[in-house]
Amino acid sequence: MKRRSRDFGRTKLLAVFLFVSVFLLNVINAFNSNATGALGSFEANETGIKLCAQINAGPEESMRFLVNNDQGFSSDLIVENNTCKNIKTVAATYTIRHFLPQEYTIEEVSGGTVSADNVPFVTTASGQYSIIYNDTYNAKGYLHSFGYTLSNQVASAIDVHFDANGGEGSMNTQRFGLNTLQTLEANAFTWDKHRFLGWNTEADGSGVSYTNEQQISFAEGGEIVLYAQWESRIATDIIARQASYGSSYVIDFTRKAIVSDDAYEANGNGVNKYTEKGQDVYYYRGELNNNNVVWANKCWKIVRTTYSGGTKMIYNGETSDVIVDGATVKQCLATGVDTQISVNVGGVDKNIFQYNSNYSSPADVGYMYGERIEFRVISTNNTNYVFSNNVSRSGNTYTLDTASGQSISGTWESRHNDAAVRYHYFCTDGQTRCSSDKIGYIVYFDDGSRLSYLNIAGYDDIEAAKTAMFANETDSNAKAMVETWFEQQNLDGHIVNTRNYENDLEDAIFCNDRSYYSGSLKGKDSNAAADTNTSIHGPYARNVIKNASNNLDPLLDCINQNDAFTKDDNVNGNAKLKHKIGLITDDELTMAGTGRHGNDSTAYLYSGEYAWTISPFEFDNNSSNMFRWYVGQGAYDVDDEFALRPLVSLKAGIEFMGGTGLSTDPYIVE
Repeated sequence: MKRRSRDFGRTKLLAVFLFVSVFLLNVINAFNSNATGALGSFEANETGIKLCAQINAGPEESMRFLVNNDQGFSSDLIVENNTCKNIKTVAATYTIRHFLPQEYTIEEVSGGTVSADNVPFVTTASGQYSIIYNDTYNAKGYLHSFGYTLSNQVASAIDVHFDANGGEGSMNTQRFGLNTLQTLEANAFTWDKHRFLGWNTEADGSGVSYTNEQQISFAEGGEIVLYAQWESRIATDIIARQASYGSSYVIDFTRKAIVSDDAYEANGNGVNKYTEKGQDVYYYRGELNNNNVVWANKCWKIVRTTYSGGTKMIYNGETSDVIVDGATVKQCLATGVDTQISVNVGGVDKNIFQYNSNYSSPADVGYMYGERIEFRVISTNNTNYVFSNNVSRSGNTYTLDTASGQSISGTWESRHNDAAVRYHYFCTDGQTRCSSDKIGYIVYFDDGSRLSYLNIAGYDDIEAAKTAMFANETDSNAKAMVETWFEQQNLDGHIVNTRNYENDLEDAIFCNDRSYYSGSLKGKDSNAAADTNTSIHGPYARNVIKNASNNLDPLLDCINQNDAFTKDDNVNGNAKLKHKIGLITDDELTMAGTGRHGNDSTAYLYSGEYAWTISPFEFDNNSSNMFRWYVGQGAYDVDDEFALRPLVSLKAGIEFMGGTGLSTDPYIVE
């Protein structure tokens, strides 16, 4: 009985083994068939290896593999049951290790070899493999199967995806056959006020670049993303990008500004940063040819940006139509007299103008002016005068302050050195009290041979007289001519069906800084701006006197609202312009490296012609003077005739529709 029972047990075990073997064989065959089919096959753009997991018996839901190749590649990955994972790498040899719990032992291996270490399975060839494991804890046999296919050849194609990278729109994926020259799809993305530059394999443009519709080929398969590259066409953005140095770089305005890679030699290579009303602004400086603009079908050169985001430009002549590659393009090629405006006055075209027809009052430096208090002279005589620091008025009578320390006395010849320091008030009849026609204020100092003054009759003191002289009541000839030109060119759209170009312009400030220094005329005291024998204005003190000590201090902020000419803005300016147009300041010229402080004839604003600025210079010996520029800035009587080159300021956000800024390829504002 016992023998019979033992034989029956052996027979039963053999039957079970045969059943399991047949079952496992069928499962293995089924997996092998599956692994070489859809589950393990390569797509056209896949390369490298593909691992497929199938757990036909056992509690696990995934299989873990460690994949290495002969080029140092390593990947530890989990493959879920009945799925595949593709590893996109190509090498000659791969080693794949399949990890199992420690309690498993290998009973049978199909298609591979057992590793020498504790990792259960190692293979270096493509195929489908199965392993029968035995769980030593509960004596159960489990079957884990996996497929491994290898492609050492690159894929047959590559898919190119397009990314708008900030723009808008959509583009379909484009498939390229490998080693086949094809044309990239034309860009279909858009971005308002930006110009499409091309494509790059990196969003920030640091990768490989491609142009629009470039013919290219790819040698490796898979997929790639091309990111659209954009350039803002907003004027201020373009200028800011050109800025070579930040606010930490201090400009020496007395040095020649040239284009150079050396910051200290260039003294402002191209574009530099400054401040206006506390905001960063950028201005051009040096020998440049990259700031040309066509606006209103005329040529302009960019001078600087403004605190409100605008772009100031100076007139630079009419456009030239040039044929390039069979097409007509606009270029900016004007030089000399062609860079200045021409105004039809009484049927005659003029291109040089007086700033003002009168010159004998400090009022005559005004872009607009008020009361013209004229200069007077007393020849040297033996009259004893009282020269006082203060005066009081009662009706038509003026009384000098003769308190201790407030006055001196004597002849002008003997006391002019002292009087010219601070004691400017006097009565022309030598009295300490005089009628209004006898009260004077000294405005010019010479060697004592004559006493030069303003009669301030009707005003309490010199400050009240200055307020009256600098009132904005009458247009200067320069203002009238600039605004007439604006209208004659139809830039205000006053002719029916003509575009109003003035809508493109911001209400910018054009600064006629008449800050009239009336302190010391000789020597320095605690209130003196500088050694001078004239009554000077703010720009003179900043950009002429300080030039001697190499301490120029150009200023963009307009000190007095009364002198800040605007069209409608009565908060930041005086709202006295008829149109949004004006003239350049001496400070802007100084920053640009023009005139006595910089580039002279090599500066980008140089035209070879004298031109007026809007900046007052001084009141000197019976004449009002303005800055004019050419090769070296200087003072000229306002009744002299020079060119006018108007300044306008494009609104913030105005778009350049094309061009690179060169005179042969100017920026275009449509």
